[in-house]
Amino acid sequence: MDQFGKFVIDQTYITDLVVVTGDGGFQELLKFAEHRGKGVSLISAADAVSGRFIIQERQFNLKLV
Repeated sequence: MDQFGKFVIDQTYITDLVVVTGDGGFQELLKFAEHRGKGVSLISAADAVSGRFIIQERQFNLKLV
């Protein structure tokens, strides 16, 4: 899954990445996308934003929706 995610992120026509998750298994993909200048949005699958998500929002310049 990580390889496919990186392949998609590397496509020049992809400008933004939306991650819907309930765990932290996405962190490397977020870093990968951000380092390539992609916009990143994070949506908590449980509709409950934990403190960890808020910290990551600040670290990775994310937009929590």
